[in-house]
Amino acid sequence: MKLSADGYFLLRNAILAHQDQPQFVKRCQCILFLSLGMTPTEVMTLFKINRRAVNKWVQFYQRDGLAGLMDRYGQGVKEGLPAGAAPDLPGRPEPAGC
Repeated sequence: MKLSADGYFLLRNAILAHQDQPQFVKRCQCILFLSLGMTPTEVMTLFKINRRAVNKWVQFYQRDGLAGLMDRYGQGVKEGLPAGAAPDLPGRPEPAGC
């Protein structure tokens, strides 16, 4: 993957400016290392991720630039109800005729 000098500096500056967003930084670093000649296998090993993630990040970056590497709404594990906060639900009704 080749990056222009502007693309390189844009990624580098994004990494420095978004230290509070570790997933975004990891994705930017992945793209940066690929552009510097690392193989996808080396990037997978370095970041402990699978090849599918590497390929998806490259596709997102090529399609949308830095915006493609940002977290999107709806990603990740959804939070459940806190312990003890589940509403009291009636038991299962008995079948008719029992």
